[in-house]
Parts: sequence; structure tokens; C-alpha cells
Amino acid sequence: MKRILFGISILSMLLFVACGDCCDRALQLEEYTFESSEPERYMVNIRYQHIANSDKSDILRSIEAANYNHIFEEYAFVPADVDASMRAMADAFIADAVGSDSGAAYTLNFDQAAFTVRDSSVLCYETHIDIYTGGAHGGNSIWYECYSLVTGQPYDFSYLYEGEWSASLCELLYNSLVEAMPDTLFINGYKELPHADSVLITDTGLLFVYQPYSVASFAAGILSVELSDEDLKATGVPMLWLNE
Repeated sequence: MKRILFGISILSMLLFVACGDCCDRALQLEEYTFESSEPERYMVNIRYQHIANSDKSDILRSIEAANYNHIFEEYAFVPADVDASMRAMADAFIADAVGSDSGAAYTLNFDQAAFTVRDSSVLCYETHIDIYTGGAHGGNSIWYECYSLVTGQPYDFSYLYEGEWSASLCELLYNSLVEAMPDTLFINGYKELPHADSVLITDTGLLFVYQPYSVASFAAGILSVELSDEDLKATGVPMLWLNE
């Protein structure tokens, strides 16, 4: 039997933030979900975190728009419509599944969570994607995006690899990966270390995430290294996430 649940808001959370035009106002996160399945053909689960009160603040409106467009990309609508975007994303995946002759059921789990860090001054999204479209195994990844609740701007960590501090940072990251997975990495030395696929601001530092195949085999899974603010400061890198 085909099973569909669409456009259901199932969760509202209140997170207090310290930010410019939304000071003393609660950040309201509303969860949207979509589920559709047909046995032996496909299964789709999508969860998206919507800022329900984004119309009350320019900062929250900016963050919501950025997250919506980042997540849905070609399935984003103007004006924004989360329900329609989830349906469009699912329909494209289901069409591929129905048209496949692989003999295996396609699966897509697209799961987004949201939380604040740094005394509720930063809003972070974690998006976990599991996908299978035939073959020996599927793919899985975790992506982070962090936004300042003071300015509404996303944090861009590309600068970490561009200054005189980059060699020290990469060496620190490489040594931490070797310590955690000594016989797994396919890179030899910090000079071969690629940029982290994703970076998360934590309450005490930064978490650097490497997806499967980025620095190790698929079997090694998703690898991550957390460096404290003190560790990062020692490399000489500008601590932009602390300087607002």
C-alpha cells in the first residue's frame, strides 16, 4: 500500500536568543515532515525545520530564507512554500525510483535538526542524508550550517585554509584524524588534507566533518574532529565566531 503523510507540523520549540531586533523574543522552530512509500519500490522521509515566527524579525527572516533555499535549491518556490518543496523533492526521487530497473527499493531519508549554541547566539542546522539508489551500498552524509543570531549572516569557514595559520591548522586536524583512525586514512600527511566538508560551531570550539571517501574509505563512515577554542587560538587563526 502506498503511504503518504504530507505537510504536517508536528513540533514547536522555543529557543531564547540574544540578537539585535529579536532581543527577548523566542525563536519558534516548527517541524515539517513528508513521508511516502511503496513496498519494494521506494521510501521517502523528509524532515525540515522552519522558523515559524520568521515574519517577526529581519534576522530570523533572513536565516529562514537562506536555510530554505539552501536545502531545497531547485525545488524552492517564490514565495517560499515548504510543503510544495518537500513534495517536489520527493516526486523527483520517486520518479527515478519508479523508472529504475535495478530491482532494489530506493530510499531517501532527509533529516534536519536545529539547535542553538554559544549562549543561544548562534543557530545551527544539522542535515543528515541517507540515500540508496541501487548498488552495493547507499550514501550517507551530515552537513552543518550555522547562522549568527546577532547579524543573521551564515558563518563561512573557508578563510580557515587561506591564511598563514592554515598549515598549523591542517597539521592539527591531520594528527587528530590519525590518532582516531591510524590505519584508515588514504592521505599521507597534513599537506594532503582536503578542506573539511562541513564545520559546526560548538559551545567550546569547532567540529570539522569529513564525509565518506573524503579522507578515508566508505567503511570508515563519517569522520569528525573537534578542536577547542584554545587549540584553534594556538594556530593563530582569527576567531571570527567569537568576535561579534
